[in-house]
Order: sequence, then structure tokens, then C-alpha cells
Amino acid sequence: MKNLIVAIGAISVAAGLLPAQRARHVSVVWPERLAVGMRQGTQLPPLMVEATKTGWVTISFFSTRPDEGLNLPASRMIAQARDVKLWVARSRRLLETPDSATSPGSTSLGNGAYQLEIQRPRYRPQSPLFSWRACGPGYGTAGPATAELLDFLALLDSAATMAGEGEGRPPTLSRPYYASEVSCSARASADNVRPGAPLRASAPEIAAQFVVDTSGLVELLSIRFLAATSPVLANAARAAIRNWHFQPAEIDGTPVRQLVQTTVPFAARPLGRFADGSQIGAEGTADGWVHVFRVSGVNGELLQQWFDPDSIDAWLARVWRRDPRANEPPVDTAVLLQGHFPIGPRSGVSITGSVMRNPDHSLEMIAGFNGCAGAFNEGGQRVGQGEIFADAARQARAGHQPPIDPTGRLYDARNVACPAWLPWTRSRISGFERVWRYPVAPYPASMRPTNARADVLVSFVVDTSGAAEPNSIVVMGGSDPRAAAAVPTALAELRYRPATRSGYKVRQRVIQTLRFEPPPVCLDLKAGPACPRRYSPN
Repeated sequence: MKNLIVAIGAISVAAGLLPAQRARHVSVVWPERLAVGMRQGTQLPPLMVEATKTGWVTISFFSTRPDEGLNLPASRMIAQARDVKLWVARSRRLLETPDSATSPGSTSLGNGAYQLEIQRPRYRPQSPLFSWRACGPGYGTAGPATAELLDFLALLDSAATMAGEGEGRPPTLSRPYYASEVSCSARASADNVRPGAPLRASAPEIAAQFVVDTSGLVELLSIRFLAATSPVLANAARAAIRNWHFQPAEIDGTPVRQLVQTTVPFAARPLGRFADGSQIGAEGTADGWVHVFRVSGVNGELLQQWFDPDSIDAWLARVWRRDPRANEPPVDTAVLLQGHFPIGPRSGVSITGSVMRNPDHSLEMIAGFNGCAGAFNEGGQRVGQGEIFADAARQARAGHQPPIDPTGRLYDARNVACPAWLPWTRSRISGFERVWRYPVAPYPASMRPTNARADVLVSFVVDTSGAAEPNSIVVMGGSDPRAAAAVPTALAELRYRPATRSGYKVRQRVIQTLRFEPPPVCLDLKAGPACPRRYSPN
């Protein structure tokens, strides 16, 4: 979920469609999804199994970590019914063979980057292991009981039977797939270069859509930008995107074309002063605030917050409340700085400052960040004796005093501490209390005859109550017109956590992909999410 500052106007839906998209809207009929069953075991993560009459079985793992709600859910695993049948048979033999010396050590399912594996370690054959590897670095392991694994295998076996037990219908190259349709989405190369900001042009992140082919290259004629995007910025972004490379999307190991919907960040401006050897820095801003930040990760992600200069001075005074010249025991005093006024740990970034005595009896301050959802602490780094914070407070007062109230302004994601995000919802079904689901857009009736799907890239403003402002909606041109027409209704039903800056709720321009996906057909009392009163833990 990213942000963009563009001219606010009525909803914009371009009529021109990519050739493949024109054909898709008229003639393509998506395969019906059959919800075979959903379960939550003692050790296995919550999951749902689906089948299609085109020979495919889909396994969707549900999240139990709602604090990661800033991102869309990961892709599902998709496997051919034939391969699922074979894996189930091998796994059953592995689990039911009492003598581990004569049984295979492991069995795996997956013909690509997404893999499932059952192991029976020789050093403890009665304790099987279940592992899953998602696309990219994702990985997990559990130690379920044999009975729990056999129950999972029975569910897969049933799905493979419903899918026809044979080979899946080969993926098509006649149209690009949406990210929600593939096993693994196209993954950008770390070497892709951000466009440079053109001279005298403000450069927020802008929204882009393009097709990545089966070799990982961008199809040049497919590059599009949201309406109202500055032509200067669009041209600079287009020049960079043309040279980007990707790991191509795949369905069960077969490369496919994918419609990529993303934001294009421009080269970041130089940040303020850093402490020596530290990734933590601070700067005074022209509107009178102290911007404190930490750069992390290979792509330079920011944890950041804005503070009133007075709160910075008060924080430093608390951190240094002991005389550094006194011959006292080592100091370990955690002092929390939480913005212009105290805010809860789930309301925004907070910074912890502590003091330690070095071997030479000098004192140093350590500052550590806690994230927006309260789910992580990035740790601390030494920042000397805090000079960068004091200097930034003086700089902020010189620019403007007192700080300008942020509640009346419109921001993008780079200028808020916590961006607006769509919170996951907890299942209210008995036996599935740990299941959290990402909200999806209501499926429009106009798409039901063809069972169609659509991922629609949209830009809109989220106000301080968490609602999307109707007059701010801009839809990516070339989107499925049925889904595009449903965007205002979908956004009216969704409620976001509003963005925060210095502890205040603020308006923010959001760029997000809305997913329009038909619900699966429920086959029995334990089928899945389309039967909300029929969940079963077994």
C-alpha cells in the first residue's frame, strides 16, 4: 500500500484497453473455484484447499499475524491435481511406515518457488516435520502430529479428485495474469534503478502498471500511469521501467506473463545529519518539526517520526538526568519519546533512548525504534551524546515556531510516520479464532456471468476517520470496466487505519490494488470462507 500526491478529481476510468484485456472482458470465462475444505490444526497454520475443473488444486495459508497488514497477502500455492495425488500417496507411505530405515526421508510438492515438504527425520521417526517455502525468502516449519498431517493429506486428496486427478490445463500466454492468479508473483531485481527526480519537479512516488513477460522483461507498450500524473515524472519513470528486470511470475513452475501494479519511487533526497557510524539521523523541517529517522534494509526503508522541538529537549533532559561527570554505576535508563503527546504503541512509531557508560567513563545514548503496528523493535544504535537531536530542534525552531498543525494537510507515504492501512479482520467462527483475513472488495454482480477476476490499481485520499474521500478516487486506465465501476462502492465499505504524523491523524494519498475475486463455490459444511457459518476446526 503506497501513496501518491496527484490532482484530486472525480473518478477517472480510461476507455482504452490493452488488446489482451479487451478480449478478456468479452470472451474469457474464468474457471470456477470449488472450496473443498478449510481447517486449523494444532500445529499446522490455518489453511483452505480449493479445486478447479481445469485440473488445479490451490492451497491458501491464512495469516495469524495481523500486525503485518501493510501488505497484501502472499500468493497461493497452485499445483496440478496429478502431482497432488502422487505427493499424497508418497507422504502417506512415509508417515505410515513404522521402520524409518526403509522409508524415504522426505517428500515435497511443488514445481517451482513455492514448495511444501513432509520430513520424517531418522533421528526421531515418530515426529514428522512439515515445511513450506513461499516465493522469495518466506519459510516456515511445524511439528504436527501424524494424525494431523494425515487429515491434511485427506483434504488434498479430495481436492485432487474433484479437480480430475490429471494434468492441469496449461497456463495461457494470450493474456497477462493478475498477481492474485499466480503461484509466485513477478519479483523485481535488486539492481533495478530508481528514476532520478527531474529538475524543478517535486517527485513523490507515482503509480505504474505494466506487463512482465516470461523472460522477466517489461513489455514496453504496456507501461501506463494514473491519470493526472505529471508528464515530466511519467517520462522519467518510463525511462527507468524500460530497463527493469524481474524474476518472472509462475504457475507451478511455468513462467507466465503478469500484470504488475506498483509504485515507482524516485531517488530519495539527501536526509539530514546522521550520528557517526549510525543509521539514525535527525533534521529540522521548514514547518517546525524535528524529523527523526532510521534507515534500514538494502532498499533504504525508513522508520520515522516527527516531534515537537520542545519534546526533543525534554527527552534529552530526561535521558541525561544524571550528571555524566559523577562517579556512578553504569546507567541503564529507558526513556520513551512518543511524539507531540503520548500515543499508544499501536498508534505510531516511538523511539526509546537509553544511556550507557563506556569503559572510558564517557556516556553515550542509544536510540531504538518501535514500528507502527507494535510488532517489532529495530534495535538501537549509538548516537553519541545526542547532539544531532539538539541541533535538529534548534534548526526546526529557526524554520518555524511553533510547529505547523499537520491535521489540515495532505501527505504522501514518505511524509507520515505510519501510512494508512487496511486492517485485517479476525474470524468470528468457533475454532478459527486465530485466523486473520485481508479484506477484499465486494464482488460486483456484473462480473458473475464469467466468474471474472480483476486487480485494479487505485489512488485515493484516506481522511482522518479512515474513510476514502469519494471525490479523490482515480482508477488506472485500461482496468476491467466492470471492476472499475465498482471501486467507489467497494471503498465506501472499507475502513482504514488513518495515517499518523507526530501522533496526529492526518489525511494521506493512498495507492492500492483492490482485488475483485469471485467467492468459491462451497461443496460441503466445511468448505471455506464463502460459507461463513460452516467453518470446522477439523
